[in-house]
Amino acid sequence: MRKSTQRDRTQYLLPGWAGLTLVLTVVACATPPPPPDPFLGPLPPSVEAARDVVVRVQQSTSEIARLGKELTFDQRRERLLQVGLANFDLSRMAELSYGGGYRKLSTAQQETWLKTFILFYSSASAKLNSRDRGQSYRLVSFDQVEKNVVIIRTAIRYPRHAVEIVADYRLMPVAGEWKIFDRNSPPSVSENAMRRAEYRTILEKEGFDGLILDMDRRIAGYSAP
Repeated sequence: MRKSTQRDRTQYLLPGWAGLTLVLTVVACATPPPPPDPFLGPLPPSVEAARDVVVRVQQSTSEIARLGKELTFDQRRERLLQVGLANFDLSRMAELSYGGGYRKLSTAQQETWLKTFILFYSSASAKLNSRDRGQSYRLVSFDQVEKNVVIIRTAIRYPRHAVEIVADYRLMPVAGEWKIFDRNSPPSVSENAMRRAEYRTILEKEGFDGLILDMDRRIAGYSAP
């Protein structure tokens, strides 16, 4: 026996077909239930805390993006800087992004690098979140890979995009608070590793001072109207 026609869910997955009405003849059969939400029910305290950090970051950045042109670049950067300081281990990210030579830097150089890295990171975020792109987030799964390392897997969907973007957040406790220290998107690609490879190329050619100058140029480019 045939059911009445219905709009195919495919049109939501393939926005290019949004103007079409797809009619399916559906054979009477049970629709498989959606997979259980791994975040329902009791969670390990570490996973619950890590999840809350990721949700807070996504909600905060979305709110800032929705404000759009109501905020100046400097205002967006300042707000995103506060989000970063509260939820990311920026010191560890700066060290991991720089690479093995970080420990060989002088104390003054380490301070300069950390300051420059944080300003670059918040400036890039302010540029990226200058307007609302209508993205939506969902939690996918989690994994406690070590006692003090939790991965929160998420998916991001943009309007008119057929495929979700998968983003994994790696978190660890810092002074009793869980913080993000790396982001993988796709899951096999570490943001810290990508930056480290990029910075290594500049360091080999131009040294520490050349890297700082390059970062300063990028920061100025992000803030340009």
